[in-house]
Amino acid sequence: MTAKTFTITIDGEPQAIKAGAPCTNRAGHAYIRSNEDSNREKFRISEVALAKIAEMNGFEPFSKAIIMHVYYYFTKPASKIRKRSTPFPFKDCMPDFDNLIKVTMDGIQRANGKKRNETETIVWSDDGQVLGGHAMKHYCKEGEEPRTEVVLVEVLDPAVFDLYNDMANEALEVLIGGKA
Repeated sequence: MTAKTFTITIDGEPQAIKAGAPCTNRAGHAYIRSNEDSNREKFRISEVALAKIAEMNGFEPFSKAIIMHVYYYFTKPASKIRKRSTPFPFKDCMPDFDNLIKVTMDGIQRANGKKRNETETIVWSDDGQVLGGHAMKHYCKEGEEPRTEVVLVEVLDPAVFDLYNDMANEALEVLIGGKA
């Protein structure tokens, strides 16, 4: 059985939701200033998703559970290149992992109804369909451009999700030293 997949690559430096600066208006009411960067990123992701769907003539939206894989590739700052003698491929600093995921999922969700009837489903019915997945923050290798790669896989059989879960648990055990 072949699983239905959807893969997109969003060129450019990944952006995360940043906490807006707390402000007060003239009446003294507090509010949070909107975050233009994350709104632009959501728009960029939704536009790429819509373009990919247009390219995949006849794409049917996901109707079942989804596993999501996201890989964020950042430009490696010169200070990181000088500090480590061995290349460390993972970005272990800001932006926060959870904020990157929020922007990515919101951008794909935004593709639903964009330039269309608000009730039309484009990629998935609801982001609650995402059961889990895998995401990593990487530095670009020399010559690579910053980007975000998203792979969505529909879970058609519960046994497939069980197998996926077992593999993830085995990998975790290896990481913490439980098995070799």
